[in-house]
Amino acid sequence: MKSAVKGRVVPLGNLVRGIRDALVGTIQGAGDTVGTTVNITRETTLKGLQGARDIATEAAPEGSIIRQCVFRFASETMGTS
Repeated sequence: MKSAVKGRVVPLGNLVRGIRDALVGTIQGAGDTVGTTVNITRETTLKGLQGARDIATEAAPEGSIIRQCVFRFASETMGTS
């Protein structure tokens, strides 16, 4: 079966493959954008948590409850101690 496209006769299979390839390219591009956004958000959050931990370390006395809470949260979130 053939289809007329822009004044030409194009095999329908080629037309379908062209549409499929265009859609796959669009979806892959969107996936790359989402992946990059997630990575940037994760890195920013981790840096913020590390900064909060550093501030708590300097400001809070050894053994204080706030310091223990910050360390526990940072350790669970970032996998560090």
